[in-house]
Amino acid sequence: MAPAASPLRAVLPTAADCLCTFLLPKNYIMVRRHRTRTWVHHVDAVTALAVSLDGLEMYSVSWSWDRSLKAWHMDGLLCVESVTVAHDDAINAVAVSPDGHVFTSSADKTIKAWRGHPRQRKRFALVGTMGRHEAAVNALANRCSIPERATRLSSCEKVPAAVLRVQAPADHMSTHFAAMDSSKMVIMHTLYDEEAPPAFVYDTVTAALAVGPRPSPALQDGFDVAVAVAGKLYTLKTRGQCQQHSFEVLSRSPPRPGADADPRWSGKVEEWFWSTVASRPPFDSSVFITGYAVHPDGRTIFVSVERMTLVDRANPSTYSFNTQRCEWKRHGNWLLPFDGEGLYDSQLDAWVGVCDDGFPCACDIPSSCDGDPSDMTPAPGSRVGKEMVFRKRSKIAAEVALARVDNGEFCVVELQPPEGVDVLAVGDDGRRLLHVSVFGLVYNEARELRTINHRCVSYLVPGEQARLAV
Repeated sequence: MAPAASPLRAVLPTAADCLCTFLLPKNYIMVRRHRTRTWVHHVDAVTALAVSLDGLEMYSVSWSWDRSLKAWHMDGLLCVESVTVAHDDAINAVAVSPDGHVFTSSADKTIKAWRGHPRQRKRFALVGTMGRHEAAVNALANRCSIPERATRLSSCEKVPAAVLRVQAPADHMSTHFAAMDSSKMVIMHTLYDEEAPPAFVYDTVTAALAVGPRPSPALQDGFDVAVAVAGKLYTLKTRGQCQQHSFEVLSRSPPRPGADADPRWSGKVEEWFWSTVASRPPFDSSVFITGYAVHPDGRTIFVSVERMTLVDRANPSTYSFNTQRCEWKRHGNWLLPFDGEGLYDSQLDAWVGVCDDGFPCACDIPSSCDGDPSDMTPAPGSRVGKEMVFRKRSKIAAEVALARVDNGEFCVVELQPPEGVDVLAVGDDGRRLLHVSVFGLVYNEARELRTINHRCVSYLVPGEQARLAV
């Protein structure tokens, strides 16, 4: 049985579009000698189409005499802008970049970049011409478009072989990972109301796995924040029900007396221990942490908190902790713009993070806690990118983490159930899709944040491994 043909929705320009333009003489343009048409019409073959990444607009280009670039609004199927003579010869291709630029290529051996302004009456402005081709440019490909990601189990790849596999000593134990520096990783297994097993320290350079110290009782149920500062690992766990927050630090033990004279002591072994930070967090137990980051001064940790009420969030505040002086300072009634951890990028001179709606952001660096502790710090400026780096479908089902990779790029790791799977339903086998998005960030001439070299791959994670910790 042959498949049913798709119904024709409309022919562009629509009758309504033609009716709105044909009555006024100003809507007519010269297309050939002694021949005019309204500007909403193509008068020769339409050679290429491209749809904006948000799906709101479509762009068309045409061949030969026309040489026009037109923008069509997808909702009403109306022509909203037209560049009458976009090139000196026939236009062969059109492409749209994630930041809104429209690129056209032509038989005149050039590629032109047009800046789109969807909310302005004049949508197109020529921002650049590339003319080093020796012949007609017949096609365009946009490498920076948002990658298509798998949503079904049949359309994703298998997880690569594990570099390191650490099995929890008991069922239902939570596993927590924390980076000590560029090469060491701390792995902790925690189980509420039971003594935790020793932590493991894995060196990614030497591939050595060592048994570390047992987590302190304050970390028996894990931590919310773990950041490495000056060779130490600071962990912070917020607690409700009027309990005191846990603020612990993992440090290197000083050399033992007489260790140099001991022939059994190689000097290469590092001993670590947990201790409680003397200065407790100044916020109470009714708040939760929204974002945190390490200041580029290498000694200050910024933490944003917000109070959770029965109906809404309230009382946003940002604090900093100076690890050298062991002092807290309140900076003001504002929050860091990203969710979770922010990472410092020296090229942007900003903290890079990911907002809850999936867009990357760059936050200016506020002043650290030096000076009068009573002085308030104004909220830092921030810029949000226009391209999503993850799409969180459900706050209950999704887990997202940000990490840094080589060459100044960032990686967003997202764990989600496959399409159509209810994680709360009986019979869920626990299988998840692991989405890995790698991208770079730059500022353009207008100081807008742009995403570059964005690529994505999806993996199928078995149910017994479907936990995310980065």
